Amino acid sequence: MGKTVWFVSRQVYWGVDEEDSRCVEIAFGGRDYSNADMLDPKYKGEGQEYSDPREAVTVAIEIEKLWRKDDPKASIHIDYGATGGSTMPFLNFPTNDELIAWADKTFEQMPKCDQCGGHRDAENYYRFYDDLDLGKFCSKHCAEKAQDYAARNRIPCPICEGEKYEGDAFCNGSHCCDDSFLDKDPNHIEHGHVIHLKTDDPTGPGLCEYCVTLATAKQGVN
Repeated sequence: MGKTVWFVSRQVYWGVDEEDSRCVEIAFGGRDYSNADMLDPKYKGEGQEYSDPREAVTVAIEIEKLWRKDDPKASIHIDYGATGGSTMPFLNFPTNDELIAWADKTFEQMPKCDQCGGHRDAENYYRFYDDLDLGKFCSKHCAEKAQDYAARNRIPCPICEGEKYEGDAFCNGSHCCDDSFLDKDPNHIEHGHVIHLKTDDPTGPGLCEYCVTLATAKQGVN
């Protein structure tokens, strides 16, 4: 399947009844997934791809009006669909209200950018640090903006002073325990592949001996 875009074109379908052949087509997937009977672009917005189905419908309605004005005797309809790369005339004949309702519903179901909340492509999106847990973004701009925000909201790890995200207990570095260890056996915690005895040191419950050493040294405890 093509990109998450809709391509608007005028078509005169071959192999269908004459009264059904003229269509302002809204094809999912982009230009390469439109039908092959496309006319040369004549009206504003024609022959273009739209990432927002609502905009595609608005443009298609306007094109249909202008086409009717230039050819008042012609039977013209607007339709949408997905050819999958094959030839497949769209012959459902929805009303304008139905087109608008379809576009609104489709837009609401589309994946959204984790930064701006706008539409993003389902498969082709931006991210940073190659970590999908940090978000999927519609553009490089949004990815960089989210990255800047994340950097500003990092605070020092209380053990090694490395960066950690606000809300995390520790930075999850190779020598620091994270809060997941607190759910383990109360007498032991797992640090890497080694089990360390849990201490009663007031620098923090659940810290392994290595982290306690670092923490006490930072506090000037001998």
